[in-house]
Amino acid sequence: MGSLVSGRISDHFGRRNTLLMTVPIYVAGWLSMAFAPTAIFVFVGRFICGFGNVITFIGTQLYSSEIPEARFRGRLASLPSLFISLGALLIYGLGAALPWRTGCLVVIAVPILFFFALLLIPESPYWLLLKDRDEEAVAAMRWLRGTHYDIDPELREMKEKLASVGSKAKISELWKPRTRKPFLIGILMQTLQQLCGANILIMYAGTFLMKSGSRVNPHMDVVYIGIVQLMVTLLAVGLMDKVGRKVLLIMSVSGVSVCMTAMATYFYVLSIGEEWPDWVPVVIIMGAACSYCIGCRSVPVLLTAELFNTTIRSTANSICTFYNRIIYLIMMQIKGTSESYKDYRLSMDRDAFNGDVQFVVGRVVLLYSQLPLVIIPYHPVSRPRLNTNHLLCFQQTFPFVETVVGTHTPLYFHGAIAFIGVIVTAIYVPETKGKSLEEIQEYFESDGKEKSKDLKPSENMAYVEEGN
Repeated sequence: MGSLVSGRISDHFGRRNTLLMTVPIYVAGWLSMAFAPTAIFVFVGRFICGFGNVITFIGTQLYSSEIPEARFRGRLASLPSLFISLGALLIYGLGAALPWRTGCLVVIAVPILFFFALLLIPESPYWLLLKDRDEEAVAAMRWLRGTHYDIDPELREMKEKLASVGSKAKISELWKPRTRKPFLIGILMQTLQQLCGANILIMYAGTFLMKSGSRVNPHMDVVYIGIVQLMVTLLAVGLMDKVGRKVLLIMSVSGVSVCMTAMATYFYVLSIGEEWPDWVPVVIIMGAACSYCIGCRSVPVLLTAELFNTTIRSTANSICTFYNRIIYLIMMQIKGTSESYKDYRLSMDRDAFNGDVQFVVGRVVLLYSQLPLVIIPYHPVSRPRLNTNHLLCFQQTFPFVETVVGTHTPLYFHGAIAFIGVIVTAIYVPETKGKSLEEIQEYFESDGKEKSKDLKPSENMAYVEEGN
């Protein structure tokens, strides 16, 4: 739901102000969960934080893609993915060390610090120019670039581009030739991110390890995978402006395709009575996590923020994010398997209440945990079982498909989708490394008439890089 309104909010109030507005939303959500007398308050708090989550995610991506120079944009705009990995890893430790109610209160400090940090930075110059607040845009650019940087050429280019596309966002802009192609690429990237299947291997890692008979503790899989994701995402941030978005994405999806196919083959071999070493699924899952984080996790989000002109950028990002969440819900669909919720009651025993709600909320957060600000503490080791006669439990789509056609079939399907994604990416997705947002827009306005499928660094950009 937050993705449906985040674009309009960001366009109306500004990128920074939108992020400031999410802080009381988070505080209200965490307080609702921390002092929840019944489970319904936990779900209400989760809904509130989930709503603010998407607004923050889109606002952060817009801001971090609009403020930097072209040579730094890839690294800066990839940082949200890095902090997602860092936040998830830290919160697993917090969830293991503290009761979940105490953890909710501790996490409130994060959005509060976020609020005061935002007060120290300026609004996006692009948004200020969009609202004809030129003097403030100049001041913001001087703050961002420094007093010795010549901001006039950059500001002039930004104004010229805004004049050519207009300052009023209209949904019809998405169907114009200059916007239609980047919009379709954005939708393609969101589809590939979810349907490549890496999330399946990562989220069901414990299940796969138990089925394979591996001696690795399946309850610690989230910790191991979290460490791997953090390290590889850090590597991806460093490579984003050196190797390029397109190259990283092709490497990433290719690796995911290989891992999905390998895991499918492993379970097919098991289904016919043969066995492979039990370390094989561990290597495959870690390989999938590495492949996913090197590009497929951050590049689709980065490209979606880069490809559109300033007028439609926030609206297009909102639509692409909403589409992404729809696919995610289909992939990880929640289905109640207990009695109706009105008959649902939690045991009033304190330990049972803590354990059961911790497990329930831990599962729900898998649908929404996109930023470290909104990840609820979740104990990864000692997960108590749910009483299915009295508790709401969840059945995801993948286990259902797995039961019907076998474990290997959906894995082969995702591997094939990833392979197709590699080909489509190589043909249709342009390289945006080292290009300003205006140069990217000009590329799509000319519809690639320069006879080049990839954007090439401009002369000014090359000069800057040589100077460094």
